[in-house]
Amino acid sequence: MTTLHGIKSGIAAIALTFMGLTACAQQSIKLPPPQTSGGMPVYEAMQKRETSRDFVNKDLTPQQISNILWAAYGFNREGKRTVPSSQNSQEYTIYVFTSKNVYEWDATTNTLEHFRNGDQRAMTGTQDFVKNASINLLFVANYNKIKGKEEDKDVTAAVNCGFIMQNVHLAAAAEGLGSVVRGSVDREKFGHYMQLPEFKKIMYAQSVGVVK
Repeated sequence: MTTLHGIKSGIAAIALTFMGLTACAQQSIKLPPPQTSGGMPVYEAMQKRETSRDFVNKDLTPQQISNILWAAYGFNREGKRTVPSSQNSQEYTIYVFTSKNVYEWDATTNTLEHFRNGDQRAMTGTQDFVKNASINLLFVANYNKIKGKEEDKDVTAAVNCGFIMQNVHLAAAAEGLGSVVRGSVDREKFGHYMQLPEFKKIMYAQSVGVVK
């Protein structure tokens, strides 16, 4: 016969299990150090670079993600990035959408900081293929960090983002992966989902993954 104490114990055990699973789901991920030497020669990567949309729904390794993010926007010397930015504004944040969760990448610690639960890759674009890309990168510009005239900030942010996206293209090619830059993002809907303040703007997205 089931006792009240037994029922309470069972409920407590279920609650603890749920809390444990939730904690795991919300864990941040410390990536391995990026491989910053060797690899494919840059001219060979340029030769192999091409736009790809036909992805296999397969996760990348932590090392691959680390290499790509470092190439995109990592630090290659004290306080300076792998890409230039107008007046060293360094206005970008990169969000990484995986098959598990959504993360904000902290370049200083090379950590994927948990941002949202679940597979939200399909939300990052209007095309059907985005849900199969191994990762989707979302580039968000902090306009408060951009110096100069207000009317010039859109151009500045777009140019700075272009540097980042080209590095992603080349790193993906060096890793034997495909990539595609996408402007077709529902910025209003997505900005609401991400709860971004007005001075932070979604610029572009980029899909990276294993090609069929």
